[in-house]
Amino acid sequence: MAKNLTGKQAGIVKGDSVNDPQVRVMRGKNLFPQSFRHPSTARYGEVDVIGAMRAERGDTFPYKFVTDLNTYTLQSPIKSEVNMYTAAFKVPLKAIYPRNFDIMYPIPNKGDDVPLDVRCVFDVGLFYSVIKSSLMSLYTTGEFDAFVRLVLLLEKVFSAGGLFAKFNMHLNSFKFVDVTFGDEPISFDRWFDITFAPNLKDFLVYDGQGTINASLHPIDTFAGLPYVTVVPDGDYRLGHNTSANSYVTFRRALELLRNGTYYISMYQRDLVVNTFFESFPEIVDSANVLSTLNINIEPIVAYQLTCAHFFSNSKVDYVYTSELFLDNAQSLAYGDSAFIPTYVWNGIVKLYDVFSGYYLRVMSRRIEDIDREGNWDDPATYITALSYWYNLFTIQRSLRYGDYFTAAHPEPLAVGDINAPVIDGSVNALDMTRKLQLTRLLNKVNISGPRIEDYLLALFGGPLPEAPDNVPIRLSLEKSNIEGFEVNNTGAEQSSSDARNITTTNLRLTDSRYMFEASIDKPCWLIVVQYYDAERIYSKTLDRFSYHHDRYDDFIPDLQFEGDQDVKLQELDITRPDVPFAYNLRYMEYKNRYSYASGGFIENLPSWAFITDNADGAEPNEHINPEYIRSSPSEFDRFYKSFAGAYSLGSYFHFIVFNTNVVNPQRQMVLAPEILA
Repeated sequence: MAKNLTGKQAGIVKGDSVNDPQVRVMRGKNLFPQSFRHPSTARYGEVDVIGAMRAERGDTFPYKFVTDLNTYTLQSPIKSEVNMYTAAFKVPLKAIYPRNFDIMYPIPNKGDDVPLDVRCVFDVGLFYSVIKSSLMSLYTTGEFDAFVRLVLLLEKVFSAGGLFAKFNMHLNSFKFVDVTFGDEPISFDRWFDITFAPNLKDFLVYDGQGTINASLHPIDTFAGLPYVTVVPDGDYRLGHNTSANSYVTFRRALELLRNGTYYISMYQRDLVVNTFFESFPEIVDSANVLSTLNINIEPIVAYQLTCAHFFSNSKVDYVYTSELFLDNAQSLAYGDSAFIPTYVWNGIVKLYDVFSGYYLRVMSRRIEDIDREGNWDDPATYITALSYWYNLFTIQRSLRYGDYFTAAHPEPLAVGDINAPVIDGSVNALDMTRKLQLTRLLNKVNISGPRIEDYLLALFGGPLPEAPDNVPIRLSLEKSNIEGFEVNNTGAEQSSSDARNITTTNLRLTDSRYMFEASIDKPCWLIVVQYYDAERIYSKTLDRFSYHHDRYDDFIPDLQFEGDQDVKLQELDITRPDVPFAYNLRYMEYKNRYSYASGGFIENLPSWAFITDNADGAEPNEHINPEYIRSSPSEFDRFYKSFAGAYSLGSYFHFIVFNTNVVNPQRQMVLAPEILA
């Protein structure tokens, strides 16, 4: 007869749930080879997607990549160092659905389930029909600026080079019929290159006779520029930057419009209807697919959260974390309105997430609502509505190479009052000491930045807190140097129709790179991106040491922590006024240097090196801003012979990339599940 065992002897600890009926299934892991290739094209300075993978709890993801890189024929050797960066991130679903993930992911065991529109489901048919009807209305009323904005928004969705195609959501499969081509269905990119871009270019380009058909006017970002004049491609107008005007190429103008930075103000509005468009092409949808096409765009949201969190400068940008990106989308959708969309779940009133299907439907209709109001003349009226979509569907740009100028910040101190009180003509020594201590504290805060984790680390030190589950997490970053530019073969000029398949330039890269091995504890998206950057070289600068006029300008150890120093606009361009362009740490000229050019590189060899201040582009006249610290694709155009009329996202690019993603995850899944009877 067996002995009676005590609870301790039986291995039962007080408080254990002895009769716990829960099922805990522990499965073994199996290997699922999931390597895939992604041939694509990329533009310089843009954060390009090369792979996106959904991961579940228990997955083990090893990942490495192999890149084969080519480009079109260059017109000269590139002496500047060009680098390719490949970065991988984990974006938990909790970051995409901060309000509803805890109840939408588990299967409910009682009560109500969450509505279907809680997920990020995009109604493509509704989106297209609303924009289509708005385009027709705007064409009739001659609202040129809004027309262009909506066409560029459609390009983000239907182009072969947009985010949807990058994430294997090939809406570019839809064809369009334009009266110009008869009954021949064409892609959106082809229509954009042949019809839209040439008409827009003819209308915007400076005509050379002293008149301007249209001007790009800045909003807050470029407060110092009265207007920007568009010039033909290849005309960089060296030395153009004056306080009155700034010249950009047409492709640079398209970038500014695509990013929502500028708006167009028409002086000759009556010419729009007669000269710009006769009609917008109709989409070919004989099977009526659009009416029922709903797409889960979680990976696109994950990409935008990643860019907001990691490809931003918290001291210059307005949105510098994924949480603030979501808050910004909320403010664009409803502002300070008392009405925020909700649904009822088991008697509880819950808020929708800002990129839920409900919000996406509402914001699609919002475009049509604004159109009916007829307030397109006021940029602020429609920028709020379109910015929601632009922020969601735009391919983001990377930060520029961090040098003396681009790494500066716009303010000398963190927010706070550092003035000491004066009482009866005297200053209290304790008050002065307190204010000096506050000044040192604010300097420390200014150096660390406003991110909460950096703030806590700078003030309190110690180990960083554990990675949260509501923000993107960086897994790895690899830097690959493009070692050489070798022409594979020669053929026709690139401007000819057959040159694209004949003449290319091979870019030598290192072999496959090991990126990461991630053990997944919560459902998430793994996002892998690539971007290209080059060290900038300046040609109009004045060395900071030229401003050393007394002994206090030279290094004194006791003064190095007493506040920041300004970066003078004359340092960036000697012909500019002596006003602060930005601010840097004290004695930064001793700690950091930048590259500079002279001689023939200034005017005779513009395509041999990345001379940043000879590029086309509206550089700020007065102060550092979010546009200045980012790379622009058109900056790289100078190295090429021609782009032969390529303007759309699908046809305008710098690099021909063939990525092989080597992925062999181990997952808690069976290889051959039983077939249910």
